[in-house]
Amino acid sequence: MDFIAQATTASGDNDFDNIWVSSTENNLEKVQAYLASGININAQDEHGFSPIHAAASYGHVNLLEYLLQNGADVNLRDSDGDTPLLICEDQACFEMLERYGADINAVNTESCGLAEKAIGLAEEGNEAMVTFLFNRGFIPLDFKMIEQQQQEQEHTMGEVHAAGSTTADAAEPNMDEN
Repeated sequence: MDFIAQATTASGDNDFDNIWVSSTENNLEKVQAYLASGININAQDEHGFSPIHAAASYGHVNLLEYLLQNGADVNLRDSDGDTPLLICEDQACFEMLERYGADINAVNTESCGLAEKAIGLAEEGNEAMVTFLFNRGFIPLDFKMIEQQQQEQEHTMGEVHAAGSTTADAAEPNMDEN
């Protein structure tokens, strides 16, 4: 039996539950039952999603602490190379991951680390987490300028596409104009 089948149980006709869903739903009792049945605490689905990724991503502090206390890999990578810290959107979870030895210099497969993560958090309106990361020194001082440049580029690209041009058309100078 493969690890995905082992981590999944049928709980109805078309209703499946597994350690990843239980972790996403912050259902500590079900997660404990899966672990007691022999499921590996670092079990990953086909995308590398794991209980610790779910707990960190959804801000489930109590579940995250339980997983870490019971041997979850604080630097486990998913298929994008993201560690739990890189998908964390909650200060309490971030601090807990850090206390348990999370690599604060980790980057994913696209070479994105905490500074790039902060740009995404800012776009989502998670000002509390951006402020926390900035105050901790994880975001460069010129972060606002980087964020504004990225937004300007996206706005310009939107205007180019709205006008019916392609990105390649926008990059080529118009030799007809004087």
